[in-house]
Amino acid sequence: MTLPPMHFATGRDPKHAAVAATTGILDRLNKAELEGVIAHELSHVKNYDTRLMAITAVLVGFIALITDYVYA
Repeated sequence: MTLPPMHFATGRDPKHAAVAATTGILDRLNKAELEGVIAHELSHVKNYDTRLMAITAVLVGFIALITDYVYA
């Protein structure tokens, strides 16, 4: 079974962030390609994209709850 190549960044700010990569991506990419993937994920951390996506998810969930309450 081949593991899927996955990677992501998480955390509320650069001081509390983490970048993860599965063994699937580690097995498929060479060192230069892996550096590019990690640099891409670190750019998400630097630009606070992880915080923005968390806030967006909470707001969408809140709107869904309100909609269910109003139209139920």
